[in-house]
Amino acid sequence: MVQDVLSIWYQKLPKWEYDPTKSFRGWLRTVMLNRHRELSRKKSPTLLDAATSVFTNLPSRKIAESTWDLNYARQLVAAAMEAMQNDFADSTWLALRELVRTGRPTAEISKEFEASVWTLYPVKSRFLS
Repeated sequence: MVQDVLSIWYQKLPKWEYDPTKSFRGWLRTVMLNRHRELSRKKSPTLLDAATSVFTNLPSRKIAESTWDLNYARQLVAAAMEAMQNDFADSTWLALRELVRTGRPTAEISKEFEASVWTLYPVKSRFLS
C-alpha cells in the first residue's frame, strides 16, 4: 500500500503546486484512505489486513499536528538555551538550567549550586522574558 501511495504521489508530482492554505499531510492521508477503500472493495485479505492495521493505529490529525508543534517548540527552546549560554557564568547557567527544567524553588537551587538567590532571581527573569 505504501508503494501504491508513493506511486500516486510520483504521478501527481509534475502537476503539484504548493498551496499554503492546504495541508500536504492532509492530502496524503486522503490518498491513503482512498487507497485503503479500494483495497477493501477488492477484498484482498493480505493487503486489506495490512492496510487495516496501519489505519487503526494512526493518531488523529489534530494530535499529529500538536505533536509536531510540540517537537518544534522544544527544538526552538533548546536552540535559544544554547545561544544564551555564553551570556551567563558557568555556575549561574547550571543553576538557571536546573531552575527552568525542574521548577524547584530558587532558594533550594541556589544552595545546591552555591549561587546567590539575588543573582538567580534577575537572571531567571531575564531568561524567561
